[in-house]
Amino acid sequence: MLSDILKKHSNELLRPLGVFMGRIGIRPNNLTFLGLALTMAAAWQLHAAAILPGVALLLLAGLADGGDGLLARSAGQTSVRGGFLDALTDRYSDSLLFGALLLGGWLAPLPPGIPGEAWALAALIGALLTSYARAAAERLGVSQQAVGLVERPERIILLALGLAGGELAGEPALWATGTLALLALLGNLTVAQRLVHFWRNASEV
Repeated sequence: MLSDILKKHSNELLRPLGVFMGRIGIRPNNLTFLGLALTMAAAWQLHAAAILPGVALLLLAGLADGGDGLLARSAGQTSVRGGFLDALTDRYSDSLLFGALLLGGWLAPLPPGIPGEAWALAALIGALLTSYARAAAERLGVSQQAVGLVERPERIILLALGLAGGELAGEPALWATGTLALLALLGNLTVAQRLVHFWRNASEV
């Protein structure tokens, strides 16, 4: 998965930055809450169809969201509480982003007339269940490491690219719905992949 590749290389390249942030008093939870605040701002902009400001805030939120884990590992500040808080705020962030698009009222339908809001809801369901499928499987002893097509980093990148591309092409509503449809398909396919992986390996635990 792209997120695993990014995590591996970011750990190697940005570890000095994480150590520096730890030394000057920045804590992983600070970045976690910063990411949530930036996501709230991005959701507000996207709800109002202010695409480019929303995308810029979304990407900044993604950096903060990835930075909390990097800082925790680099500065030796990993904790069960921090991991739980990070996972919880990620779910709030997913809900805010897709909820803002769902309620914005500016999405275009896709053939054969499926409303954009339906695709936004399907994308939200896929995002939430992707995380839940991993948590539920690993609680029962089956690792879901590197299983599935997309996780949160991939969703953020695809959503940002789709929204920005639509704005630049002059078709923001259509591109936004198309991106949400893609995320809905990939997200729910990821859930199915994790279900199959669990089913095949649960008997061995």
